[in-house]
Amino acid sequence: MKLVVAITGASGVELSLPLLEVLKEKGVKIFIVVSDAAKVVFEKEFGTKWEKVEETLKNNSEKIFSEREIYAPIASGSVYFDGMIILPCSMKTLAAIALGLEINLIARAASVCLKEKRKLVLCVRETPLRIAHLKNMLSLAEEGAVILPLVMSFYGKEKNKYEFMINNIIGKILSVFGLEFEKPWKWEESRG
Repeated sequence: MKLVVAITGASGVELSLPLLEVLKEKGVKIFIVVSDAAKVVFEKEFGTKWEKVEETLKNNSEKIFSEREIYAPIASGSVYFDGMIILPCSMKTLAAIALGLEINLIARAASVCLKEKRKLVLCVRETPLRIAHLKNMLSLAEEGAVILPLVMSFYGKEKNKYEFMINNIIGKILSVFGLEFEKPWKWEESRG
């Protein structure tokens, strides 16, 4: 399986790291696209330089692209990949995709997914939501995108509820692509 994982400039960029590790463990070939804003958010939320985060990303992927590399292979429908995950998905990115504005490689690769009927998972990150946000989500859902908001799950009995919440999001993303996740992440598993 080949997947594109895009990381945009919304809070929650840290969720991309455990997802990438799990995908790599499962033998998925991963191509990463990072927005310029995501690099800033990584530095602010992690308190470390982008170059250090970039090394971690390189270790968990085939290739990393900048959002400005509009001629990257994943920008073409003739280059096959199974789907795309945008984690987190900023409202700016959501709007660009919904309106067909292929302003960068992230929006272009997402557009390829939609036009080629490939899986597209948008892990949206914003609260509260404006009507424009909701309309953009509806528009993309009608085109076949999976809207997967980054919401907390409170039903885990584990001592580390934060870890369960992360596992819950990763499990839901993996299930879209038919991949199993061995860690507890489902409601039934949380009940013992």
